[in-house]
Amino acid sequence: MLTTAQLRPGMVLARDLLTSEGAVLLAVDHMLTEDLIRRLRMREARDGSELVLPIKP
Repeated sequence: MLTTAQLRPGMVLARDLLTSEGAVLLAVDHMLTEDLIRRLRMREARDGSELVLPIKP
């Protein structure tokens, strides 16, 4: 489990990333890009909450 500050391009999700309502934001095995990490950080800033993502080892 990593915060957005710890994310790097090329990392891969270990599970679906869900909203608090249960909607899928990103599916399992999705590879992160620099742009996607930037957008996740923007979402955190907008929502005022920290995202923690399940990343494959």
